[in-house]
Amino acid sequence: MATKTKYVKINDNEFQVVETKEETCVVKLDFIETDIAHKDKLIANLQDGITNLEAEKAKLIELRDSLKAVK
Repeated sequence: MATKTKYVKINDNEFQVVETKEETCVVKLDFIETDIAHKDKLIANLQDGITNLEAEKAKLIELRDSLKAVK
């Protein structure tokens, strides 16, 4: 039977996460903060990539439409 998750501070950087009566783990706060920052950077890069792809697509559409207009 699972219990409600509990958090026990070991020190300023480490916390014990108690998810069930039988299972516990130790996590490092600085690792989590670094991982969050890394994911934020990946998201920003993906958003930039999407913007660049949309701009390239718009140029291709413009070129296509210009070529179709040629008689």
